[in-house]
Amino acid sequence: MKNFVLIVAIFLVTLSSISQKWEHIYGEPNKNEIAEHIIEIYDNGYYILGTTEGENELYVAWNIKTDINGNSLYDKLIFHNIYTQVNYSAASDNNGNIYTCGAILLNDTWPIVAKYDSCGQKVWCRAFVDDYYDYGVAKDIIIIEDNKVLVLVNHDMEDYIDQAVLYCINNDGDLLWSKPYASKNQHPLIDNLSVYNLNNYNNSYFIDGYCYWAYPDDPDHFYLRPLFIKVDSLFNEEWVLPFGVADSIVGEAYGTIALNDSVYFGMGVRRSSATYNKNSLLMFFNDQGEEIGYNQIANEGFGENVEFNLMAKIAPIDDTSFVTKFYIGKNDTVYHGETIIDTSGTIHEMQIRGTGGAIPDMIKTQDNNFLVAIEVEENKGDKDIWVYNLIKTLNRCHSIPIPMYTTAFVREESNRAALILPIA
Repeated sequence: MKNFVLIVAIFLVTLSSISQKWEHIYGEPNKNEIAEHIIEIYDNGYYILGTTEGENELYVAWNIKTDINGNSLYDKLIFHNIYTQVNYSAASDNNGNIYTCGAILLNDTWPIVAKYDSCGQKVWCRAFVDDYYDYGVAKDIIIIEDNKVLVLVNHDMEDYIDQAVLYCINNDGDLLWSKPYASKNQHPLIDNLSVYNLNNYNNSYFIDGYCYWAYPDDPDHFYLRPLFIKVDSLFNEEWVLPFGVADSIVGEAYGTIALNDSVYFGMGVRRSSATYNKNSLLMFFNDQGEEIGYNQIANEGFGENVEFNLMAKIAPIDDTSFVTKFYIGKNDTVYHGETIIDTSGTIHEMQIRGTGGAIPDMIKTQDNNFLVAIEVEENKGDKDIWVYNLIKTLNRCHSIPIPMYTTAFVREESNRAALILPIA
């Protein structure tokens, strides 16, 4: 397959013109805190989902509300008596209510969804226990019409027929319906799928992740493929696309972006047999589920002696340029930072922020800037949540070397309050 090239006149944000307006560290000394997700909410402040170390070395869900400048307004530890909860995604409605989803350990692992009011007080919490499954995690959540909540659930057990499921919940926490997608009943060549993200574009829904997919003439051998699923406005499955079967692409998809009404692309990674031999991959397809092409980003694009590269998050600047959060391996060290790329995968700007390999989150804010939440290690055994914003101005792209970013960490004071949530 030929590489996909979109020929346009590109005007890009330069990272040399991106300055740090603010940054904050959230955490307590000698404890590990991890950032899971961040969203912008009704008052232009932010809501951060994290986890922190609780008693008995178990991690506890930790939700943080900030103002527009990242100053902590309140934070809450989420307990379920002896049970462990992790939050993976959040969404906010127009009334300031916040919905979170994730997983709770109740003998087995089950999807969980909770609603909080604008003051952070629990409205309801639901764990969805289904005797058909032994394991389930709610991965992503969005608000749809009538304040209904759509939740992407992954039942990630190898022998399950249905592993990707959408749950529709009303704003009182009642399950209205659930529906599987990419089922083995309809797709016998699929196996062991895992899903990450749920996006709404052009009155349709797009799910991305990975699966193992067999060649039709060799149905006993399965290979790791990036996976995209399209669901129509009535929540019927339109198509399932294991990307790159004809090109022997082995990899995963980490996000989906609409370029226009009919062309989409997914960001992901292409892997080889070597553990660290992986490259960022842009995968293009149309609204009929037909592959258009792909662009693989070589290690050389990130500099000399780079051993692997991975773009973990992406957000659009405009129709043709994007900010990404990346990781590279060099001299046995993992570095993270941001790039600006176009649809060809060309890196126009790059800035390294530090070392470490934790999965970050990055969002585009309502004022067209970008916000990053990531784990940072101040000392051994002390990992905290680092949130910083990127301030941009438009300029014609140019490439310049960017030095390693360094900062003096200032830890936010915590007003943690324990919130005990009974299981309903």
